[in-house]
Amino acid sequence: MRFVDDGNAVPWPRRGPVGNLLVYGALLLAILASPTLAYYAYIDHWGRLAVAASIAMTIAISGYYSVAWIIINREQQRANRLATAGIKASAEILASQWCIVNEENGVALTLRITGPGFEPFQTVHRTEEKPGQEVGARLPALVDPTDNTTYAITN
Repeated sequence: MRFVDDGNAVPWPRRGPVGNLLVYGALLLAILASPTLAYYAYIDHWGRLAVAASIAMTIAISGYYSVAWIIINREQQRANRLATAGIKASAEILASQWCIVNEENGVALTLRITGPGFEPFQTVHRTEEKPGQEVGARLPALVDPTDNTTYAITN
């Protein structure tokens, strides 16, 4: 199953222990690289400049990874909620238009998603072009009943 954030064709698969180790290891290395550089810098004109640059790099990298960590964790929570509480639904293709998806040719499908337990809603889902994506076709979907922006097209 592919989890999709808001219909923009970005899959959010679950991250396992190896993925966690790689992500948090990269974070730790990025944060520790700048103070290490500052420690070994000579304290002359260029040394002070290197220390200032390493402090700025530490702040920038730490901020970037902190925001990325928060975003990834929120998306993981949404994907887990969809997997546990998702309702099977049907997505009818109302319109199809060519678009760019991840720097490749794709389609923007206007969908009407209906199912039990939530109000029908329309959304635009960007994805790679696949057979069976003509106007009027119905695709299987999974929807979080509390949040219409969290859904997955399960074909």
